[in-house]
Amino acid sequence: MKLDLSNNSLSGPIPNEIGNLRSSKLLNLAYNRLTGPIPIEIGKLKSLENLYLSQNRLTGPIPIEIGQCSQLVDLSPSYNSLNGTIPPQLGKMPALNTVNLSHNFFSGKIPCKIKYLDADLSCNNLTDLDLSCQEIVDSPTSLLSPLGRRRRGGGFNYLKLLPVI
Repeated sequence: MKLDLSNNSLSGPIPNEIGNLRSSKLLNLAYNRLTGPIPIEIGKLKSLENLYLSQNRLTGPIPIEIGQCSQLVDLSPSYNSLNGTIPPQLGKMPALNTVNLSHNFFSGKIPCKIKYLDADLSCNNLTDLDLSCQEIVDSPTSLLSPLGRRRRGGGFNYLKLLPVI
């Protein structure tokens, strides 16, 4: 099942009942006026491959339960007011390929496994790039641009390198 409700002027919070869409492969709620947090029930969507939440008014952190969406390939909650740290679960999701977390208020460390994804983390308040998981590091600055193999954006953050232990 694919549910595309983008560009519909939807407002209010994403209902917890979103977790009942267990067979959904695509959930597109982008370009609406949705508010509040991403419900933890999103983790019940085990078949979900594409989650688009961009251009809303969502707040709070990305719930760690998103790590239970083992089929998720593309995640885009950009252009919201999400905050907190980037959940390390994003780097552990086997199918996840593309992540756009740009234009939010995320802070803290960038999980090291993010470097393997096509990720846009620009325009946040990220401060630390954790290199402790690097197998081989030729030059730490080579990870900043691009940050990893396929990283698109890292601008407008306040990155500093953490020591490799």
